[in-house]
Amino acid sequence: MEQKTLISPLLAAGSPAGFRPSAKAPGVPICGAVGHCKVTDSDKIAVRSAQEAQMMSVKSTITAQFQQVAREQDRMLAPLSDELKLVQSGLDSLSFAIIVARLEDSLGVDPFNSTEAVEFPVTFGDFVRLYERFAK
Repeated sequence: MEQKTLISPLLAAGSPAGFRPSAKAPGVPICGAVGHCKVTDSDKIAVRSAQEAQMMSVKSTITAQFQQVAREQDRMLAPLSDELKLVQSGLDSLSFAIIVARLEDSLGVDPFNSTEAVEFPVTFGDFVRLYERFAK
């Protein structure tokens, strides 16, 4: 029976031949001794789950910042839903400026300072999707 080992991207790129990773990373194909690789369904599911978790993390980070800034600025925050129009959220322009600055610190992205043309979000859902797109 052919033994399957994990060939890491580092090894494939010219790492020392003695390097052998100890565990299989999600989404990294299993490669046989003859170099035939395959990605299993469980690998695809693990990668998809990680991406979904990242998106949930982005949304929860944004939600937490909206709530925190509303408290700090003594603003009455409307219940957050994807359909909520940002102008009806109860936040003012200073609150949004604070949120965007803090999200840049925590997520490492500022979609409004991008070289790519960005359409200003109208709803909370638009705002979240914009950050999810840039946080990848």
